[in-house]
Amino acid sequence: MSTILIVEDEIIIQELIGETLSLEGYDVLEASNGRQALTLLENLGQMPDLIICDVMMPEMDGHSLIEALQTNPKTAAIPFIFLTALGTIQDFRKGMNSGADDYLVKPFKQEELLAAVNSRLQKKAKLSAFYQEENQSRLTKNGKIRERRKTPTLSSEEISLWRELDKALDNNEIYLNYQPQVAIASHHLVGCEALVRWRHPEHGIISPGRFIHLAEKVGLIDHLGEWVIESVLQQCHQWQTWGLPTLRVGINISAQQFQGKALGERLKAGLEKYNLPPEQLEVELTESLLVKNVKESIQQLQSLRDYGFKVAIDDFGTGYSSLSYLQSFPFDVLKIDQSFVRNINTNPKNETITASIINLAHQLELQVIAEGVETWAEYDTIATLGCDNLQGYLFSRPLGVEGLTALLQKGLAEPLSPSRPK
Repeated sequence: MSTILIVEDEIIIQELIGETLSLEGYDVLEASNGRQALTLLENLGQMPDLIICDVMMPEMDGHSLIEALQTNPKTAAIPFIFLTALGTIQDFRKGMNSGADDYLVKPFKQEELLAAVNSRLQKKAKLSAFYQEENQSRLTKNGKIRERRKTPTLSSEEISLWRELDKALDNNEIYLNYQPQVAIASHHLVGCEALVRWRHPEHGIISPGRFIHLAEKVGLIDHLGEWVIESVLQQCHQWQTWGLPTLRVGINISAQQFQGKALGERLKAGLEKYNLPPEQLEVELTESLLVKNVKESIQQLQSLRDYGFKVAIDDFGTGYSSLSYLQSFPFDVLKIDQSFVRNINTNPKNETITASIINLAHQLELQVIAEGVETWAEYDTIATLGCDNLQGYLFSRPLGVEGLTALLQKGLAEPLSPSRPK
């Protein structure tokens, strides 16, 4: 059973919370202020699973306590719930910015307390299961340790960001933008890529490069990936109910999602739930993900295609640049990484590589999308090389739901025609 530390200077409240939790079967530890709590934690062999802490206390208040806990790797990741009689927005923000996971305003009901406790412990259990799996030794037949995975080491900045990311989905801070994909020959809208974004209430837009990698590191990527899939399906269903054209939407799949055996079944079930056709979705995977285990990747790709999904290889050329992979993997679309497209009109080497990729892809009956097209000079070069489609700022930046809906309302036959300088 989980152990919970209560840090509360009002003895009556401390006893009431302790009795409530004990009746639910939790093991309870108690301290009357932050200083006592730190001393208690220093002498414990096993850290508690959750801390419930009053904000205003003598000697060391709740804010000072959580600040001290976050500087210690042993205590930094312990879920933390603040208790306070101060219920203003400013007090709430101050508490959450300190690193708390939840915030209960006194007086609160018993069910509110238990709901907050259960929610935090469930999330902690999911992360603990992830780490247990990551740390499990893989043994050879003679019983010797073959390989040991280590729990990721996080910086204090990553720990703080992790806590914020863990709450971001619940707080509706995560949202999707859609990057339009355009036919080079006609300038018609042919698809889009769903891009996950994070708008933090205090820090503004946080780059996907920061939080996606962290989500993979701490085991939140599956939860985030599930949210993306469900959100895309809901939005496609909404467009369908409005009578708008069916547009193919690309969804980026993480390594953990791809390695799961039920990915195809999950996507199929989602389509059936919202009454959507398989061609509505395009599964996007990176080249580096696929080459980690070629045999298993080929089997998984074939399984996805058997379900009727289009499969795209994203960021092609980064890290490996081996054209032989084009012949090995069963997929439908190849996306040339923007590093090859950028200034391709003045870079003969990149132009030669890109031409080779496009030619071989077409021989294998693959569609080709150039990523990151930002200038007409880049457009002219990839058009001359015979590329099929593009995505990039030249025709459109990533759009919110309203922006893409407006394009769909115009119809897929309406060309996107940005102004071209004379």
